[in-house]
Amino acid sequence: MLRVSRLASIAVTAIALSVFFMSTSAYAQGVNDFVITDFDATYNLTNDDPQGLLTVSETISVDFSGQNQGILRAIPNEYEGNDLNLKVLKTQRDGNVEPHITYGENGNTVLRIGEAGVFITGEHTYVIEYQVENVIRFFDGYDEFFWDVNGDQWLQPFESVKTLISSPATTDSERQPECFTGAFGSTERSCSVTVQSYGTEVTTTETLAAGETLTVLQAYEKGYFTPPPFWEKYRDLLIAAPIVALQLLTLRSAYKKWQKYGKDYKQRAVAPFFGRPEKVSVMLAGYVANNRLSTKDISAGIIDLAVRGYLKVIETKDGRKTKHTLELVKPGDNKLTSDELYLLQKLFPSQTIGKQFVIEDKKHKLSSTMTSLTKQLETAANSKGFYEISPSSAGKHIGKQIGLLLLLLIVSFFMVNVATALPLIIGIITFVGVLILAGLMTKRSRDGVMLKEHVDGLKLYLSKAEKDRLEMHDAVAAPLSTRGRPPTYDRKFFEKLLPFAIAAGVEKSWAKAFSDIYTQEPDWYSGTSRNLTAATLASSLGDTVKATSQTFTSPSSSGSSGFSGGSAGGGGGGGGGGGW
Repeated sequence: MLRVSRLASIAVTAIALSVFFMSTSAYAQGVNDFVITDFDATYNLTNDDPQGLLTVSETISVDFSGQNQGILRAIPNEYEGNDLNLKVLKTQRDGNVEPHITYGENGNTVLRIGEAGVFITGEHTYVIEYQVENVIRFFDGYDEFFWDVNGDQWLQPFESVKTLISSPATTDSERQPECFTGAFGSTERSCSVTVQSYGTEVTTTETLAAGETLTVLQAYEKGYFTPPPFWEKYRDLLIAAPIVALQLLTLRSAYKKWQKYGKDYKQRAVAPFFGRPEKVSVMLAGYVANNRLSTKDISAGIIDLAVRGYLKVIETKDGRKTKHTLELVKPGDNKLTSDELYLLQKLFPSQTIGKQFVIEDKKHKLSSTMTSLTKQLETAANSKGFYEISPSSAGKHIGKQIGLLLLLLIVSFFMVNVATALPLIIGIITFVGVLILAGLMTKRSRDGVMLKEHVDGLKLYLSKAEKDRLEMHDAVAAPLSTRGRPPTYDRKFFEKLLPFAIAAGVEKSWAKAFSDIYTQEPDWYSGTSRNLTAATLASSLGDTVKATSQTFTSPSSSGSSGFSGGSAGGGGGGGGGGGW
């Protein structure tokens, strides 16, 4: 019985919700389900505003089919880029003052006419009086009044629309008044124009559907209305000009600083090297060459420690999964550079021989190590004189420009509603430009440029095919003591440069020249391949590099961000209305 009662309760709730939503939908449809039987607009156009002051009286006769609280009337805020400065004078219904409220929507000021909670039906007549400025368009031989009467944003059909345009201004005898009807862009002329002594009368000759408007065009002789002065016409640009100029000058100042202080000394053409840089770790070489530390540089540093006898790389298979393990063979000593010693201690804090580190089991555990290791490398690079401006201090040299542009960007944001969005657009572009220059402000010393040349030349040598590599030995940029003496292609030479090949991402190309150097696994590596070759070793180490890179990369966020609900679309202009 309890279960039946609960099901009955759910059913009643569902029916009630359905009725609610159906009634809400019916109400939304019902408030706009009426006909405008007559829309009569009277326009009085004067030069009380030099660019045209239009006093408007709209008489709107409606026939409500259902229960309504009133009507909505949307009036555009701008015309031809100028503010209309709308001023509502009065609203009436059936000859009596009717309350209204206003709010902005899609570039319009919307008048909601009526009293909330007071429902009406049947035939009613509304009168709306208001004034707008800046309504005249100026041409060489004449001035023009070009206006939508009812607007193309109404949801209701119109049985009749008419207007009377009166003005002390003299009409242009060479240009007769015109009218158009229909949706936006229509050239249909289902309307008539009659010129009287008291003004120009325009009326529709056919019913207008929802979304259709009557548009009138009247030309006047020059002299009565006055075009806006230069400062008023271009007011927004004049207000924006100092801000934009300051933004561009600040960007130029940052660029000049970069040219003077941030550009590297000119690098020579890349020549091949076949020797390692002396007294420089593979990680430090990669850092100086690229002005940053990458996870591939760290992976190369780990392989270098293994080749030199401090670690052993062990590859094992667990079903379809491959695991990569690092084993400490020898603790760090004074033969290691400071960054190599730091890395080894981070991998094995206790420095216990035989201790193992399973890379896949430690994902994201060493992400902070990359930040601290970067600081170690920058300190080492500065102590060796590889930088005049180090990467971490690059932005400080144009900090004033960054601060000024940020301030101007904030000012530009508030100017959007006052004048124009141009300073905001230019501000974003210049701010991004200065941030890019801040990142480029790093400057290597002459020794730093030479180290980069060495790394680039070594990458060139390692990436070449075996035949090309042998042919370039005579041109190798080696020290005088070794120039002209090609290295012996043995296992020792292969392993010596292997970490640099890994850092450069060319380990497979480097391995092709050493296909037969391994008869057994080296002491520093244990893998799953039965027939180890330099190529299979390089491939296996490539997998180790991928796994290691994940270990030193910051974990991705498990959450997501964004906006939900709502949509963009629709626009103002033309005016319109509806019921509520």
